[in-house]
Amino acid sequence: MIRIFALVILITCLPLTVKTAAVGFVTTRGVWLSDDKAFAEDKVKVYTVLLNNSYPKLSATAVFNNNGKEIGQTRVNDLLFEEARQVWIEYVIPAGQNYISVALTNIQAADQSGAVLDVSREQLTTADTMSSFVIDFDDGDSIPDADDKESTTHKRFRVSKLWLWAGAGASFFLFIIFYGLYLDKKKI
Repeated sequence: MIRIFALVILITCLPLTVKTAAVGFVTTRGVWLSDDKAFAEDKVKVYTVLLNNSYPKLSATAVFNNNGKEIGQTRVNDLLFEEARQVWIEYVIPAGQNYISVALTNIQAADQSGAVLDVSREQLTTADTMSSFVIDFDDGDSIPDADDKESTTHKRFRVSKLWLWAGAGASFFLFIIFYGLYLDKKKI
């Protein structure tokens, strides 16, 4: 009796489950740059790896975004079963915090007979992947400005040099005034 009851519950719950396809990104790697020491305004390649472990053939568009704004896309065609493919775009990376993500869109698969199946993003194990990068400027010495003590000292030196010139100018101006007053008193 208990077995029959358990079987009835199992059969009634079966249609409620959603099958997810083992298609998506290699999440352990996520998104990476061709140059992990890139500076602001450098042209880099932004990479990710797409994986198909569910369908005989898969095609999709990988849309690359930085901070929520699209920066490029590439089409992946005929990714075979149990195949992984590296995809990339070229991008001139800006300074600051960069949250680069990749999302799959226009996903189509082919079954064993070759019939085309539309696949929704909800059916994928990982339809998105994201990585974060902090990109800094460089003053020509290949050291990020945030870590460059020379750059910081140089900026402080420019400021102190400005104050030095301002002080010298003010001192010269006061010297001329007092020297003029001295000469005027000497005439008397």
